[in-house]
Amino acid sequence: MPIEQRVVAGGRPQVSAPRPTAAAKKTEAAPADSPSPKKGLMITLIALVVAGAVGAAAWFFVLAPSGEDDAEPEGPIAGEVYTIESMNINLAEGRYLRVGFGLQFIEGADVDHFDPAKARNAAIEVYSGQSFSDIMDPVTREALRVQYAGHLDELYEGEVMDVYLTDYVAQ
Repeated sequence: MPIEQRVVAGGRPQVSAPRPTAAAKKTEAAPADSPSPKKGLMITLIALVVAGAVGAAAWFFVLAPSGEDDAEPEGPIAGEVYTIESMNINLAEGRYLRVGFGLQFIEGADVDHFDPAKARNAAIEVYSGQSFSDIMDPVTREALRVQYAGHLDELYEGEVMDVYLTDYVAQ
């Protein structure tokens, strides 16, 4: 008869766990091989933070405007707006255009001694004889406004920086 030996430690009997089957081993092995969703999310967040930090550093050191550029404006500074009273201009086909303008002067321009006669004459030169359909077309209207602004730039030696239509009625 064989002799049976038992070792008792701590007063508790040892209970062995049931052995897993082959199917259970496969399901347990799958999660261990692939990263957990929390781990993948953490890696993605860390990558985004690092990419953001690199982008911010690149902008700060390479693309950020220097303080010197902030001190100098990029062109003339807008000054006063002078309003030219509305006037009627004859169009083609017996029609007419009632138009008024606001002239945006650069800062420091002498608006007190401004003579609107040159501006009114330039408006007549640009708008007179245009067809009704051209005058009512937004693209043509803008092109004529830009053309008028160019005439004023020459007449007033660069003191007029923009032109606004304040009245525009065609009949």
